[in-house]
Amino acid sequence: MENIKLIIWDLDDTLWKGTLSEGSIRITDKRIDLIKNLSKKGIMNAIASKNDFNNAKKELENIGIWKYFIFPHISWEPKGQMIKNIINNTQLRQTNVLFIDDNHLNREEVAFYNPNVNVVGPEFIQKIKSHPAFIGKNDSELTRLKQYKILEKKNKAQMNYSDNEEFLKQSKIKIMIQYDCLDNINRIHELINRTNQLNYTKNRITLEKLSVLLKDNSYINFIIKVTDKYGDYGIAGFVSLKKEENYLEHFIFSCRILNLGVENYIYKSLNYPKIEIIEEVATPLSKSKNVYWIKQEIKKKKNLHNKTELSKKQLSILIKGGCDLEQMDHYLYQRNLKILREFNSVLENNHPIHREHTSFIINSQILSKNQKNAMISNIPFLDQMNFETNIFDLNSYDILVYSVLMDYTQEMYQSKKNEIKIAYGGYTNIISEDPDEFESRFRNAKISGMDKNFHNFFKENFEYIGLISVSEFKKNLEYIVDKIGGKPIIFINGSEVHPPSSNKVETNSLNRHIEMNNCLDEFIKSHKNCYLLDVRKIVKQEDILDNIRHYKRRVYLKMAVELKFLITQIIGTKKKDRESNNLKKNIAALKLNLKAKLSTLINIIRRIFKKKKKISEEVKTL
Repeated sequence: MENIKLIIWDLDDTLWKGTLSEGSIRITDKRIDLIKNLSKKGIMNAIASKNDFNNAKKELENIGIWKYFIFPHISWEPKGQMIKNIINNTQLRQTNVLFIDDNHLNREEVAFYNPNVNVVGPEFIQKIKSHPAFIGKNDSELTRLKQYKILEKKNKAQMNYSDNEEFLKQSKIKIMIQYDCLDNINRIHELINRTNQLNYTKNRITLEKLSVLLKDNSYINFIIKVTDKYGDYGIAGFVSLKKEENYLEHFIFSCRILNLGVENYIYKSLNYPKIEIIEEVATPLSKSKNVYWIKQEIKKKKNLHNKTELSKKQLSILIKGGCDLEQMDHYLYQRNLKILREFNSVLENNHPIHREHTSFIINSQILSKNQKNAMISNIPFLDQMNFETNIFDLNSYDILVYSVLMDYTQEMYQSKKNEIKIAYGGYTNIISEDPDEFESRFRNAKISGMDKNFHNFFKENFEYIGLISVSEFKKNLEYIVDKIGGKPIIFINGSEVHPPSSNKVETNSLNRHIEMNNCLDEFIKSHKNCYLLDVRKIVKQEDILDNIRHYKRRVYLKMAVELKFLITQIIGTKKKDRESNNLKKNIAALKLNLKAKLSTLINIIRRIFKKKKKISEEVKTL
């Protein structure tokens, strides 16, 4: 039996003597003290009991120990699923969980569905106090219990939505249309030129041309502001409709409102005007989509942000990953949490780019300025942003949150001239692609520079390597961790579900995700200050959208809750380290002080003895 971090208790004839539904029950003071002492060691207690929830809760409250239990599952459901749900909620390994039940059939069921859980009968309880698997750590302030209570509260309030539309409905999404576009021209320009997944027309224009458009009376121009019960998204969309032709010149929404349904709500409210959609877009427009969960309001309400504090001092986190993480970003709002973002973007030639692959992070450090400029001038899917990151600016953030999904996905190409490696695309070798089809694909997407001439250049100067190897991925992570010198990193891994059947390119992506996730698990285990936001425990098959990396809205809320929990853990660890260091310094200072005083005392005693000896000699002389 490994170190136990969670004990899941049956109630009747296990935690207490007797059956609650049949009359009185009895629990000893020793059992009550055991629950409390386990909590003070950082070992959590949960409940899996076939009972009436309210009656059991009332009894445990009367005893005075209800507050010591996390994720209580008290219902008439099968216990195998109960235990699985508790373990998923606590995000622990099965080997670190102990289940205690007097009924051997319950124990067998739990063991069948949770093969690595430690399953015992009530006779084992008396061994817990002296067993080496229950040593735990000193946590007299119940810090770990408090952290799990936060996670439990979030789960109850925000995660119990089996249907995505049910989740969206309870989110209380509201939009407000505003026509004061000139006052917000910079934000609109940013949306036009930096947004891709929900930019349906992809008509990039300069700030000067945008100013002319916003003053043109032949267009209806407006911005969309969005709020929900979790917070304010701000200006999250822009629409420009040419009145006479009833044609959408611009129809753009920020990634932060991806999967809320706002784009289809607006499209319907405009009575489905004509639009030339430039693929690819994350959410198709549909005339049959009924977005009943969104309400339109006239007057903007006050800031809806939840002002729960993580700490008294403002904490800065740097999030690096795909722009889909903007959905998680919204739910992260805390008054004392500052968020820095490095998401994928769009180049001037209309080409979307990712810059989070570990190879780009490494290249930002090891390539010379001339090497970077040479690649940017010759390769139309690169620009300066590919070689820029704040990861190594250690004064700019406290915690790094890093999604490594592009290492799971993008193909590697190596220069024949200097062996520099770059990442691009995903599960496709563009060198082997037919040049005419290559040019046609990018021309249809309004992306310039990606033509047959470039294809020939790239084929002559680069060779295809394939997906980054596990060993090189690990080597790159070692480099990053070493360079940032102990700064905490929360990695975001990949889901382990099947890709959608419509996505033929990613047919083998599940196996790739499993392979890379295993590598990341091993890396995190062997490195201090590395943590994991494990989406495997969050993303289910029904949560996948157009590919294995894009999820339904509720998933990003769950990810945000888990990220807050991890941040709280890191803050607690750092606080304990500081307290430990301060204690060591105080002890060292006390030792020095005592040593100095002891030295002074010894000198005084020596002087006394010398003086006494001198007096004695003088007396003898007399």
